[in-house]
Amino acid sequence: MTTGAAARVSHVSSESPSGPQLIVADDLGSWPRKTDAIVSALESGMITSASIMANFADFERACALVADKGLENRVGAHLVLTEGVPLTARIRRSSRFCDDDGLFRGDLDTRRVLHLGSRERELVAGELRAQCQKMRDNGLPIAHLDSHHHVHIQPAISTIVSRLALELEVPHVRLAPNVMRRASLRYRVYSSYHNRRLRRHGLAATRYTGSLREVLALAPEDRPTDDFELIVHPILADGEIEDHAVPGKLLRDLISTCLGGSTPGVP
Repeated sequence: MTTGAAARVSHVSSESPSGPQLIVADDLGSWPRKTDAIVSALESGMITSASIMANFADFERACALVADKGLENRVGAHLVLTEGVPLTARIRRSSRFCDDDGLFRGDLDTRRVLHLGSRERELVAGELRAQCQKMRDNGLPIAHLDSHHHVHIQPAISTIVSRLALELEVPHVRLAPNVMRRASLRYRVYSSYHNRRLRRHGLAATRYTGSLREVLALAPEDRPTDDFELIVHPILADGEIEDHAVPGKLLRDLISTCLGGSTPGVP
């Protein structure tokens, strides 16, 4: 996104009726330092919701913590196709997605996945459905869908994720990030198309989405504060909650800076 485009984001946010302000933490269930930071941030109201990784080692413990705090309805699925062990045996045998050890290859997010064959689409749909089913088997209704490394916005995967959301009656799917200060014309055109399609299906929760680093790169007057999903990555550091992408600063202060000094609230 160019500086001019970022300014238009700010203008629309300030002049249009206020929409939701979501602060969503990714990577719940990945590692204990992240899980504990996210559950604490959820409980305190620092963030509004979180996205859990069903194929990671800390998943079951994260589910137990969330249930103990009564936070189940504020957890969505952080769908994974780029890291860890798949839940389904079929995709583990596919060299398109996994290495010789049956682990997800880490390059799917750097490859532009324009096309998948019918069998490959079945493998992806089956794996993502299994991750969602594991959540529901552990008492999580699934508040929304997003993905690790934004693979759900890949052209050949986005339709699969939208259909899965409709099939499972998950209310929202994360938009393609659209508040970057610099982005290629190709990305801006595609992300706009992707986000319009989510809105047509009634799956968009907000008009804008971006990470802490993307928002902090904008001039203060260009930062959207309404109708916006802010993506964060909490982690415990010396007993304090920081963001994994911006170490050395308290997450609460970073959120306040991104949102123009406002205090996060929980609906």
